[in-house]
Amino acid sequence: MAALAYGIGIFFGMRWQKGWIISFQGRTVELQGEWITLSAMMLIFTAGFVNGFLTDTLPELTKSALFLVFFTAFTCAPAGQFLARAITTLRSSR
Repeated sequence: MAALAYGIGIFFGMRWQKGWIISFQGRTVELQGEWITLSAMMLIFTAGFVNGFLTDTLPELTKSALFLVFFTAFTCAPAGQFLARAITTLRSSR
């Protein structure tokens, strides 16, 4: 499940990232401002907070398979978007 969620994040991240690269100067990359990166960071942070809260208040919920599947997908897809950002930037700089 984690690999699928990462793959989805990478797929969409690479499609979006191509339009955000403005220029390269040596080892510096200029990127256009966008809202998806901040949203992905906030999603990962919030998911970690909610996981910690639920682990303390409802530990039986966080041990369930359904919770683990949704939590994994919910955090791996935005993480895949960050990986796609790095891959696309490195590939475009050549």
